[in-house]
Order: sequence, then C-alpha cells, then structure tokens
Amino acid sequence: MTEPSRDWLFESMSQYCESAARRVDVEERQFRIGGQAIRLRFVGALPPATLTRAFAHLAVPLDADPDLTVSLFDGASAVVPPPFLLKAYLSALAHNWREFVDARGALIHFHELPLMAAYHPGTDVLSLLHTERRVGFYFRRNAQQIPYYEVASPLRTLLHGWFRSQGRQFVHGAAVGTPAGGVLLAGRGGAGKSTAALACLGSGLLYAGDDYCLVKGAPEPHIFSLYNNCKLIGDADLRRFPGLAARVWNTERTAGDKPTVFLQEHWPEEVSEGFPLRAILVLRVSGRGDTRLLPARGMDALTAIAPSTMAQLPASGAADLHFMKELVHSVPAWVLEVGTHLGQIPATIQALLARMSG
Repeated sequence: MTEPSRDWLFESMSQYCESAARRVDVEERQFRIGGQAIRLRFVGALPPATLTRAFAHLAVPLDADPDLTVSLFDGASAVVPPPFLLKAYLSALAHNWREFVDARGALIHFHELPLMAAYHPGTDVLSLLHTERRVGFYFRRNAQQIPYYEVASPLRTLLHGWFRSQGRQFVHGAAVGTPAGGVLLAGRGGAGKSTAALACLGSGLLYAGDDYCLVKGAPEPHIFSLYNNCKLIGDADLRRFPGLAARVWNTERTAGDKPTVFLQEHWPEEVSEGFPLRAILVLRVSGRGDTRLLPARGMDALTAIAPSTMAQLPASGAADLHFMKELVHSVPAWVLEVGTHLGQIPATIQALLARMSG
C-alpha cells in the first residue's frame, strides 16, 4: 500500500466523522491519563458512560487543550452513509479481515507511526491514530452490544499507539503502592495478579491497575493508572473475597467472561492515579500458606512482562521490547511467592517498600 493510500483512509474517516458530527449530538469528556489530557469525543449513539467507566478515576474538566483527541462513532447512528469507496473498504474489512490484518490486529502497512491502524473483529472496532495531528478515531460499523472486555479496557490500541510515541509503554501487569512508590506485579495470565491487587484493598496500599498499566522509564520510573477495574478468574476468586460478588458489574456473563468490578464505584479512596515505580515483583503461586520474597533476575521480570504485553497489543515490536528491557534493568526485581494467607501479600509488599525507602 502506498503512502497516499494510507492518507486516504485517515482523511476519509475524518471527513465521515465530521459529516456525522454536524447532524447528531456530540458529547465530550476529558481524562488525565499518563500525565496528559486525553479528550474523548462521542459522535452519535456510542455510550459515553459505558466506554468511560474504566477511566472514571482519571476524569478532569474540559478546560485544558487536549494532547490527544479521539472521536468515537458508529455507522448505525452516523445518519449519513460513508463515501462509496470508504463504505466498500469498511465492508471488505469486516467480511474479509484476515486479508487486511496481521495476527495481532494491526492493519498491514499501518505499523509505522505517525499513522497506525488496527481492526478487531471480535469488537468490530477500527482504530486509527495520527500522532503528528494528535487525532484518533474509534469506529464500529453498528451499535451492537459492546463486549465486557472492551468496557473493562477501552481504547487499548489507540492509547498504546499514542503513548509509545510519547516514550511511555503499556505493560500487562497490576500495580499497587503509595504516593511515595509502588510495585509492578507481573506474570502470565492466571499467575495471581488480580488476587494480589485485591488482597491489598484496605491495607494502606493503593490500587493503580489490574491488567494493564502505563509505565515511564528511566531516569525516574513511574507507573500511571489506566483502568480502575479488577477482572477475576471466576467464582473461585469471588469466594476468596467475601462481599465482592455483590459488586460485580457483569452479573450476566457468557462462558469465558471474567467477573469484573469497577473499584472507583465502590472504593474510590483506594484507587490511585499512579506513583513512582520502586520494584517489579514476578508472581508465583506456591500453594503453601506463607507469602515470601525470593531473589529474581532482570530476565525473570522481562519474561514475565514482555511476551503477554506484546501478544495483546497491535503493532508491538522492537521498540516495545527495548523499552521493557531497559525498564527491568532500571528497577530491582523479586519473585513474590504467593501463599494462601492473603493478608500476607500486602504486608510483604509494604515491608519491601519500607526497606527500600529506609
């Protein structure tokens, strides 16, 4: 695909969106994410309350010029049809997406900034981002129900593309800490990140993420919160935390959906916008009673973070891997061997942070 073709797709989507915005209601909301003002512009029927629920703890007034503006709209409520060529392209993309995207959803020939694009058939979302113009588009062809995982972690592709252009990195991991500093909890899916993060509620440690966090690297590593929800494996996790089941958002779940709790709605004082990063803890479930810290190498931390991060984010590549390699060499790492006595998890983390600051 030639460079004019790349520009054509972005310009066509921009014109289509603005044509719709002249005919339907537009609602704007703004958030402070990763230290930047991100404005979300809802054009038509896509529900702002649904797609901003995960960002509620980061909401700010619309009184600052945004660093990035993302327009969210759908073909069903746009009132006007897309131009003929764009309509044909969108239809071909939806019905023959395997010919257009790579294994992680990035549109072929759209891997390089300043212009990137991705399509996810499960959510039927086309994401477009132009980093030089500081503009993004989030488009669905129809207004069908939004899957739970998109409500829990919205705009992942767009935000990943934007923040990598700003020298910051999406990381698959959880984070807890205090304003003085905290830890990144790393590990493969099912390693216990959600359990460990939930175990810290009410302990004095604040929650900054369960599945994804945003990280700034050296010389002063910092974790920024992205989403305020916690996703659990299933009923077994719910039984570990009495009273949590009553706060689950998606009570009617299909097979494979994870129970999801939006912490900002129940424990707003426990949710943090972020803190300095002091250490990376690689989680391992021991099956024993006690939780303990064991020595770890930077390679252990990289192995716990990089594969799952890069597998889930379109257009991840050498730059992302380099960032994570630098990160694991800039902060110390331990193995957090998680036991069955959940109260020992926050106590162990607090003791580590106190020792590091002492």
